[in-house]
Amino acid sequence: AALVLVRNESIEQIMAAYVDYSNTNSKKAFGLLLKLGPHAKAAIPVLLNELQSTNDRVRVRAITVLSGAAFESPECLSVFSNLLTDKNNRIRSIAADGLANYGPLAKPEMSSVVKLLDDPDSLCQSSALMFLWHVASPEEFAPFQNKVRSLTNSPNEATRIWAEKLLKEKPSTP
Repeated sequence: AALVLVRNESIEQIMAAYVDYSNTNSKKAFGLLLKLGPHAKAAIPVLLNELQSTNDRVRVRAITVLSGAAFESPECLSVFSNLLTDKNNRIRSIAADGLANYGPLAKPEMSSVVKLLDDPDSLCQSSALMFLWHVASPEEFAPFQNKVRSLTNSPNEATRIWAEKLLKEKPSTP
């Protein structure tokens, strides 16, 4: 369905609707960009600009779309990596998710992402666990096994489930 809409509207028209927050089509454009994923690559410059906003809602929307649109664009790896230390927990979490979408290309960012295992926010912890599941080999996971094991006691269900999944599916040698 998304590709049918794109045939009738250029990415520029979709982006114009996306950045017009006074227009009800902004939400529709946001949803369409999410569905397009890497086919929305032409939107990357606008999304990168939106990340400079002082409005956290605008930034969260931008990084959410960017995490699906940019994973075939190596130049955005550093953008996600830099956002791992953002003051906003949702931004940090989505940055880790965006890096996970890169798969093996994100391995150089692993040391930065795993710092989120100690983040006080459970969403950030879960995103770091998901990153390890997607990106780390069992050998690369080994140094983090004890920390992940401690997260099986998290009060957050999603964090516990990801930690248990990692320990079960990425067995490492002691």
